[in-house]
Amino acid sequence: MPPQYLSTDPNAGTPIQPKYLSTDPNAGTAAPYVPQFSTDPQGYESEVIKGAGKGLLHTATALSPAIQKIPVIGKYLVPEEGLLSAKELSTPTNSPQKFGFEGEQGAEFLVPGPMEGKVEEEIATHLPQLGRAAEPLARIATSALSTGAVNKLQGGGFGTGAAMGGSLGAVGEGLRAAAPSIAESAVGITKNDRGFGRTPGRAILEDTSGVRPGSISSSAQKKIGDLTAELENIVSQSNSPVDMAPAIKVIDSEIAKAVRQNSKAYADQLQAVRDQLTTDFRSGQPIPMQVQPSQALELKRGIGNLEKSWNPDQRGMSRGTVRKVYKAIDTGIDQSAPGTKEINQRISSLIPVSERAESAERGAPMGQRLANRMARPTGALLASGIGGAMGYEHGGTPGAATGAVLGLVAPEILSSPTVMATAARAADSAVPMRLLRTAIPAAKSAMKSPDDEEPEK
Repeated sequence: MPPQYLSTDPNAGTPIQPKYLSTDPNAGTAAPYVPQFSTDPQGYESEVIKGAGKGLLHTATALSPAIQKIPVIGKYLVPEEGLLSAKELSTPTNSPQKFGFEGEQGAEFLVPGPMEGKVEEEIATHLPQLGRAAEPLARIATSALSTGAVNKLQGGGFGTGAAMGGSLGAVGEGLRAAAPSIAESAVGITKNDRGFGRTPGRAILEDTSGVRPGSISSSAQKKIGDLTAELENIVSQSNSPVDMAPAIKVIDSEIAKAVRQNSKAYADQLQAVRDQLTTDFRSGQPIPMQVQPSQALELKRGIGNLEKSWNPDQRGMSRGTVRKVYKAIDTGIDQSAPGTKEINQRISSLIPVSERAESAERGAPMGQRLANRMARPTGALLASGIGGAMGYEHGGTPGAATGAVLGLVAPEILSSPTVMATAARAADSAVPMRLLRTAIPAAKSAMKSPDDEEPEK
């Protein structure tokens, strides 16, 4: 009969010492077999640390075979005995050591991270003909170069590492491209909020902080204040006058149209807009066609406030015209005070962010949203039903209860503004892509590449 394994060792966590039993009286005494493992946590940690040390040694000696091939002096610089010894010492001999080895090798792919930003800027600077694609392509190229270099230092092929790095860089750029849309969804940005060239998603990522809607709103308001002060400072230092004629021409053209249509109400409304730009209501004196940038800025703000003072019917008739007037004044200020265009764009993008995020902060709490979901007769509980069925299959009635709760709660958690804003900020950073690089050594061990083969002796 096959031998049976017993242990009388009362100490838990120590290797079992097997003893052989046999019903054959003539059977000899077999030498005990001692398994090559330990359940001692300290022993496991020690082996992981040894594996990390082997990873460092592997990288330190990875170029030795190439050095050995140098004519005449190579075999003296790297003796064959030393090369074999280093290879033996740097090879993990058990699972914990392999874990530590691959962990250390993966961590080496994070080393170039702090330096990559400057390289990306340098590459993008020399590729102006690519326009907006220059920066993403520069990041992908930098990822390919740095990953290829680290892979080569670890004894692999530059081409294999560069291909992996470039692929991960492309994935990172895909996530980065999706980040503004995710950020906009987090606070409820609408299509109208994106009008007139506004980029609220990018404004959330670049000009605000935090992941809670309240934090995003308050930081947006603070940034608007800072940018407004910067704008006013630039405008106050400019002595180049702003020509108001293009803005007034827009109004005159619309007044002429209203006259042809015999629309007195519309003509009167437009005349009020014209008077606001051409006549000082306190003194009755005309406002000159050429004004200082600071005065033009105030007149522009007055036009913006005028639209808000109208009732919905008035606003609907004249909204397009007022916005054209506003844009014409804005363009004149940008021409007279260089640098204001970019600031105006950022302020314009931040205003809807502040308003929508503040509204999201006042939204229904999680409990109320769950109650609303349960009350909907439109299949909103489908995820809960699916979760319950899957849970029952794996864990019976307790598993069904857990699965049903998770199916109900998970969609609300994943679609919450805080979770979505967190996802957007993570996608917009280089962190996910760089963390993915740490899996390259494990991927290489699972899928060997031709140019990672050992060099021929």
